[in-house]
This record gives sequence, C-alpha cells and structure tokens, in this order.
Amino acid sequence: QRWQRQLIALAWISYAAYYLGRVNLSPALPAMETDLGLSKEALGLLGTGFFWTYAIGQVINGQLGDLISPRRLVFFGMLASAAVNLAFGFSSSFALLLLLWGINGYCQATGWGPVLRTLSNWLSGAQRRRIATLFGTSYVLGNAAVLLFSGWLVNRWGWRAAFFVPAGLLALMAFFWWFQVRDTPEERGYQRDWTLEPNALAAFNLRAVLAGMAGNFRRYWPLSLAGLFVGFCLIALNTWVPTYFVEEGGVAIDRAAALAALSPIAGSLGVILSSGLVNRFFAGRELYGLVGTLAGLILLFLAFPNLPAGLTLATLGLMVIGAFASATSSLTLSTLPLVLGDRQNASTLAGLIGFSINMGGGLSTLIVGGILDRFNWDAVFYALAACALLALLLVALAATRRL
Repeated sequence: QRWQRQLIALAWISYAAYYLGRVNLSPALPAMETDLGLSKEALGLLGTGFFWTYAIGQVINGQLGDLISPRRLVFFGMLASAAVNLAFGFSSSFALLLLLWGINGYCQATGWGPVLRTLSNWLSGAQRRRIATLFGTSYVLGNAAVLLFSGWLVNRWGWRAAFFVPAGLLALMAFFWWFQVRDTPEERGYQRDWTLEPNALAAFNLRAVLAGMAGNFRRYWPLSLAGLFVGFCLIALNTWVPTYFVEEGGVAIDRAAALAALSPIAGSLGVILSSGLVNRFFAGRELYGLVGTLAGLILLFLAFPNLPAGLTLATLGLMVIGAFASATSSLTLSTLPLVLGDRQNASTLAGLIGFSINMGGGLSTLIVGGILDRFNWDAVFYALAACALLALLLVALAATRRL
C-alpha cells in the first residue's frame, strides 16, 4: 500500500508536469507576436500543428502503452518534449517553430494513456475508481499552475524563458519518473491480490484501431462532428484568454496569466456540478443534458461582448464560460462513451471523440488568430457561439436518432 500511494502521487505529479511543456505557449503568445513580428494567425497555426499531432499521437501511443513499457514511454516522451521546448526557445524562424511545436504535440501524447496504464497495473479496479476524481485534478491544477508560472517567466525574463525553464523542470521530472516508478508491483517484489485484466492486444495494429474508429463514426457521426465544435470552443479559450486580458484588460502578462488560470479552476467545478446534475435529472438521457450545457454556452458567448467594460466582470464572465465549456467537454468526452458504448467499443468511441475534439481545437487556434487579425474580440465570441450552436444541433440530432 505504501508503494501504491507513492505511485499515485508520482503519477499525479508527472502528468501535471507534462503541462510545463504545452501550456507555456499560451502566455508567451503576446510577447512572441511583438518580438518576432508574427501575426496572430501564424501564432494560431502553432496550436494547429500541436493539437493535430497530439490527436494522432494519442491514437498511436494508446496502443504502444499497452504493448511496451509505459514507464519507458513516459520517460522518453517527457524527455523529448523537454528537448523540443529547449530548441523552441532558441528558435526565431516560424517554419522551425511550427515544426518543433508539431513534434511536441506527439511527444505530449505519451502522457495520459501510459500513465493510466501504469496505474492500472498497480491498482485494482475498485482502487482506480476511488482515485479517479482525485487524479482528474492533475490536469486542471497542472494547467492553472503552469499558466501562472509561465506568465511570471515571460513578464520577468521574456518569452524564451517560458520554454527554457520548463524544459529543465520537465527533464528533471522525466528522470525522477524513471528512477522512482516501476511498471508492475512484481518489479518491486510484490504480488497482486487481485486478478489483472488481460490485455487483448497482442501486437501493434493501427489498422484495427482505425477500423474501429471508422465503424463508430458511421454509427455516432453526429457526436463525432459535435466533438469538433466542442473542441473548437474549449481549446480556443485555453489558448487565447491570456492574450485577451493583455489586449482588452490592459494588464501585464503575469497578471493576465493569473486571471486566465481561474478559468480551468472554474472548469473543474463545472465538471463536478454538471456531472451531479446530469446524473440526477438526465439519467438515461445524457444527450439532453449535453444539449443544456451547450445552450448555456451559446447564451454566454452571445452575452459576453455586451457586458459593461471592466476587468472584474470580464474575469467572472470568462470563469462562467470556462465552467460551461469544461462541463460540455467532459460530458462529450467521458460520459457519453460510457453510457452509449458497450464494453467493447466504449474505449474506441472515447478515442474517436477525443480525436475529434483535438482536431477541432487545432482548427480553432488558427481560425481565432485569423479573426483577431481581421476583426476584433467580439467577432471571436460570436464565432464561438456559432460553433456551440452547430454542436447543439448535432447533439440534438443524435438524441432524436436515439443513439
């Protein structure tokens, strides 16, 4: 039990540490725009490269984590992400920045699946259920903490420091993981007192994974397309909110990042609250609960540009939007695959929707950057409202088809 508790803590810290090498881009964007003379559309393209390779990496690494040592996969993935961040901080060529951040997306995709695989090797099913909510806070608090830290680095030493310092910390975390974690209890000399679920995957079979995703797309295509628009809304907010506070709030980047960090924290509360409400009022009709959160998100996006001017109201408004966006994403990515998929295809359906969310998110960073270059922030929120409306219509279609 001591090693189990230690592993849970190490897994929590390690996955939160991954965010050192990905969320650091968001607070750096305003300074990169000024220093490198890049348009917001070009900066948004960096996010496109990242999220698209991240989506592809999750499909591939999800299988690799079941076939090879997840300890090795996390170690080398984290170390590679650190190296890419270091190189990114030294770069000024846009083409090289785009290439490096795309590679980083794949490296970052070595985190979630292999870390969960390690936990499944060490914990029984009942134990995993007990720590599920606790472990979910790793990415919420990791996101918020890295926003704060990176904003401080940018304000103090410039945008390149937001990649140099996290690269060093990420490399240290990689070695800490390597020396402290073992794949199985047997490697520590312990025996399990539960039966390990058999791994049905005997060899890497990307074709089988893609075939399963294609089959689920034919059946659940409205939800898959809805995932694109949900990801568009969520990732656009995560990427561009610090820039919003710098430009519209007139604050320094460290304070802008601190204000932006409130959104994922509010998002975690939104996930918990929405989960309870959906279980209470929409049990067996979860799609209608998702329609409700999307309707709320549309109204919030439409109302936000019309709020009275002021940093406090803007911060509160974005916190509420963050809560609804995170609740919508959680219902789409986590709840629906569990309630709609059978035991055989729930994982594949979750992978398909996750792929859709990241692909949509990749589009959002580019498109929102283009909107900002040509129009203003009001146009961004109206565009997000349109995306949420399209997602709502697709989910409503899925509900009427009784998926």
